[in-house]
Amino acid sequence: MLHERAVFPRLVALKIMEHGSMSKHRDLTGPRPAGNHKELIVWQKAVDLALSAHQISATFPTFELFGLGAQIRGAAISIPSNIAEGAARGSAKELLRFLYIARGSCAELETQLHIAHKLGYLASASEIEKRVAEVGKLLTSIIGTLRHQVSKP
Repeated sequence: MLHERAVFPRLVALKIMEHGSMSKHRDLTGPRPAGNHKELIVWQKAVDLALSAHQISATFPTFELFGLGAQIRGAAISIPSNIAEGAARGSAKELLRFLYIARGSCAELETQLHIAHKLGYLASASEIEKRVAEVGKLLTSIIGTLRHQVSKP
């Protein structure tokens, strides 16, 4: 059973090689310093995704400022925020819970971008949709590994 102390599972800090496959993972098991979420590839990519979503929503019609644009910005910010909050909680179980929330926000963002594209607010959503998919895959991979580690007796 995992203790409620600052524990970071091995696969949380996925290292992605240039061609996109996973290389060896940094071992972050054990006590970790505060702010370690900034070293996570998934957090870094999620922050970049949030910045892109903000830039895209700024091009929407004025009447969407507090509508779909705000929803997109909120979902996009929620992804790295939940990764950071889960990492700061200090237990693998809490991290897993917040990674699930981040993955849900990722799906929410994907849906909102699809709707924006259908409404004609985005000429092409393919680039940002690729980034959303990449973050979603990273989250799913980490969740799978972490879920396995948390369920170990």
